[in-house]
Amino acid sequence: MRRTPKAFAAAAMVAALLTGCSSSESNTLTFWNPLTGDDGAYMRQIVQDYNATKPQYPVTFQPMAEADLYTKVYSVVNAEADIPDVMIMHAARIPEFAGAGVLTTDETLTAAQPQLKRDNYQETAWDAGTVGGKSYGIPLDLHGVIMYYNKDLVAKYDAEDFLDDKVITLDELATLKGKLPPDTYAFAGLFIPGVVDAGVRNLGGSAEPQPGKVEMTSPQFTTVYSKLVQLQKDGLIAPEDSDSMQVFNSGKALFLPDGTWGLSGHRAIKGLNFGLTNALQMSPDKPVNVLGSHQFVQLKDGNRGKERDKAVAAFVEFVRKNSLKWADSGQIPASRQVFESPEYAKYPQSFLTATSEQQSMLKIDATPHAGFISGALWTHSKDIVWGRVPVAQGLETMQKEIEAKIAEADAAGTKRD
Repeated sequence: MRRTPKAFAAAAMVAALLTGCSSSESNTLTFWNPLTGDDGAYMRQIVQDYNATKPQYPVTFQPMAEADLYTKVYSVVNAEADIPDVMIMHAARIPEFAGAGVLTTDETLTAAQPQLKRDNYQETAWDAGTVGGKSYGIPLDLHGVIMYYNKDLVAKYDAEDFLDDKVITLDELATLKGKLPPDTYAFAGLFIPGVVDAGVRNLGGSAEPQPGKVEMTSPQFTTVYSKLVQLQKDGLIAPEDSDSMQVFNSGKALFLPDGTWGLSGHRAIKGLNFGLTNALQMSPDKPVNVLGSHQFVQLKDGNRGKERDKAVAAFVEFVRKNSLKWADSGQIPASRQVFESPEYAKYPQSFLTATSEQQSMLKIDATPHAGFISGALWTHSKDIVWGRVPVAQGLETMQKEIEAKIAEADAAGTKRD
């Protein structure tokens, strides 16, 4: 049957939406991403704004669950079919996929759009996409777990001095013992893994001090978890089975470690008088904010022509110049044009990049096995903090699990090669 141009375009769009495919015959660019939360609505709007400029290749926005996204990467590259034109990948996963040989470098995009260069981005974010001296990603943002605080409760319980140096420590929280009523807590602990990561780095440690060398049983990990266990025993952390967001939003916790992406949700709570500051630390010396980064990357695809690559570069360049809207979701745009603008300075998260001192505190979680480490922290932290597993035993379990996953991944990589 012969189709009209409009019918053909409509069919191609439906096929792209249903299968996630991109081919040299499609007149749209397929854009995979893991933005399935509230942040997805903001990126969808950016895509719509770009498409409103009537580019030759409009962008099809295709969000999917993170686990599904990264599983599909291997399947489509191995099958050499249904490969997206561009995707967003967490910087922490770039070393894995670059090592597996499924990513292209960003040379094609930067050649097509010369302004896609390190000088035009926050350096820490740009460097997160670099592996072995080769650049694979162009950063969209920085994002991570920082500290929210209830201004009214902080004043009520004489904790305002905690904020004098913009660094709140676990020891400062410990001084609230006996000062809070039974239903009020120093902090709600949804993002305890993030607290642990920042605390370890603040003490000069790292889960992966050298590529491939994981050290979960280090003194720094022991110290951080031991202090958290004591805070929990002292009743300063909201109960394990409580809804951390609800505890904070209802005025039952002074502090909440939460992602920058949670900003829009807290803003929506009527009467919640809150502020933002640096991540919870072990010491005011050498504080760190451990952040992640969403990066634009391309998968290897022998069927994607130069014109499509140029179209992808044009889209990424549009985002570089027009990502202020992305700040509405709580993210920190990586584009220097945006985060140095007067408009962005009005956003509460802008303090993270406002000064050279603040920027020096930024650390990107992009070690080769960051994904395995993060998974272990999320799996075992509650058992340790709530006393079901001794600190040393929990850390040893994490060490063994991560080593096993690394060995499994290495074996799988050998088979792919």
